[in-house]
Amino acid sequence: MPRTTTSDDKKGNGRGRKPPADPVRAVEQAFPQAEGKFESGRDAFIRIAAGRVNAILERLGTLAKLASGKARYGYSDADIEHIRKTLIAGVNTTCDRLLRKPVKGDFSFHRDSDAGA
Repeated sequence: MPRTTTSDDKKGNGRGRKPPADPVRAVEQAFPQAEGKFESGRDAFIRIAAGRVNAILERLGTLAKLASGKARYGYSDADIEHIRKTLIAGVNTTCDRLLRKPVKGDFSFHRDSDAGA
């Protein structure tokens, strides 16, 4: 006997497809509520910024793993200082952007003194 379906059937249409997503639930998940209200801009900033800062710190951990092979990779103390200065400049640039100050620049191992060589 063939299976009959109704609009309340949550198992799908029998062809491996899921029922359409509830658009109201999708909006509720995309915009979490606190005490019956939508998330404030500040709450969203704190949530997003914390995740991004943690991701950056995690990536810095992968950079730190290079310390286990100085002889293997052949980097110098000057290379490390260049990385340090660039990272600090990057943090300063990011904070300046958040403060709406104009910024520019990219990382490279080619230093200004090397440009003429």
